[in-house]
Amino acid sequence: MIEWPLFRSSITPTSESTSTSKPTLTIRSNADINIALSTPTGLYTPTLGKVNQHSIYALASSLQAFSHRGRQVPCGLTPADMPRRGGTITVSNVGAIGAGEYASPVLVPGGGVAIVALGRAKWIWDVDGEYGAKGGER
Repeated sequence: MIEWPLFRSSITPTSESTSTSKPTLTIRSNADINIALSTPTGLYTPTLGKVNQHSIYALASSLQAFSHRGRQVPCGLTPADMPRRGGTITVSNVGAIGAGEYASPVLVPGGGVAIVALGRAKWIWDVDGEYGAKGGER
């Protein structure tokens, strides 16, 4: 993400409230990743901040802590875990909820520029052409 500045940027709305004002693209110095976390009390998007400065082990530990606090009832996540600014990329694991055939990513307020939806791949044996092209496309 450091090598590709677009992936550590965010869309910043202008301060003017006129309809002709356009948002700007702001390149951040660090990469922040939002994680879509489905919990018993709802869907939350905690932010892993400054991921470019942490090891993969530290990120895994933070992700596990978010998951643990999110599963508590009431939810143990705090507003500090979900800053208003949000991340530059949102990661949604659609495969965990059994929706591996399509993706409905979560749009997080705060202006992230990319959404990554992870899921399962499923091989479909198409002997009869049921899933094949009716109009020439597959």
